[in-house]
Amino acid sequence: MKTQTTLDILRTKSLAQLKADYVRDMTKRDLLVLANNGSEQIYDIPVCTYRRDGQIASQSETVRDVETGVIIATKTIAWTYYKTGEVDTITIAETNADGKETGRKAIKHYTDGRQPEMKNA
Repeated sequence: MKTQTTLDILRTKSLAQLKADYVRDMTKRDLLVLANNGSEQIYDIPVCTYRRDGQIASQSETVRDVETGVIIATKTIAWTYYKTGEVDTITIAETNADGKETGRKAIKHYTDGRQPEMKNA
């Protein structure tokens, strides 16, 4: 005899029963978080800028509240390059909703075979 899983039990219920049992007491925010795979944050499509040679110069990412759409954080990533075209440093700056910087780190790359190093900038 097969043991019934939670999903098996849910499948036997009608839509009205499911709504009454599971979403009746949920707020709008609860439903939006549920629809957003459990996350209270949504991410805008990143905005990228490129150098004349086609290499990426920067990328800006915006994080918004799932319910209000208000910006809660931003992340800006900037690349610098050696004359050879290889990545020199990637700098990542994060800000809060007020535009105050909350973190900055730099990833320094080397051309001599050493592994990149991350430093708080």
